[in-house]
Amino acid sequence: MAQCFWNRNRQNVCHGERFDANHPHLKGHFCQLIDNQVKSTQTLIDHFSLVNKFPQIAVSVDMLDTGIDVPECVNLVFFKRVRSKTKFWQMIGRGIRLCPNLFGPAQDKEFFYIFDFCDNLAFFDSNPEGYEATVSESVKTQIFRLRLALTDLLNRHHQGAEPLIQLRNEVLDTLHGLVTSMNIDSFLVRPHRRQVEKFSRREAWQELTPSDFSDISNHLVHLPTPDEDE
Repeated sequence: MAQCFWNRNRQNVCHGERFDANHPHLKGHFCQLIDNQVKSTQTLIDHFSLVNKFPQIAVSVDMLDTGIDVPECVNLVFFKRVRSKTKFWQMIGRGIRLCPNLFGPAQDKEFFYIFDFCDNLAFFDSNPEGYEATVSESVKTQIFRLRLALTDLLNRHHQGAEPLIQLRNEVLDTLHGLVTSMNIDSFLVRPHRRQVEKFSRREAWQELTPSDFSDISNHLVHLPTPDEDE
């Protein structure tokens, strides 16, 4: 098995197309792209985690470096510059899982290969601590936070004004709709299942407590939601 960490999604597609062109008898299933633009992402990840399922080669960016455990993985292909020590070791961690009998009876997994096309190993050899970049939130996450802040503001200052009450309910309906659209089977959403299930109920939004605002801010605003907006 191999995991490929690419640097741009459309290059991921090109990589899959090149594999299919070079290996037509394996076309369409052996090597597949796994990213947030592909339908059935969780199904592909689940199949990649099973020995006798396809794909055997997963091409991705920022989706397979954490939250996935495939002990049979013996090839990591780095086609992306990584400067974060944390992310680098998370990616390396995909290969260090022990796997008994991988190469035959009583022949356990003792090694894995790294194909590093962007000199990441050389960089961390010279810069062991790397450069921890500031993580910027997506536009969707920022909008979610702004809507949540607007709700808090309206809760405290509507003073019975009907237009403000109506606006508050519209914002709450929007936020509730975002939560109900989250795929509870997604590996990104699954760790926050309790909060997703709670706020999938419309009545949970009606009287938000400070603890509720904290839970939504810490657990829900960054989760993926399906839409057609680019």
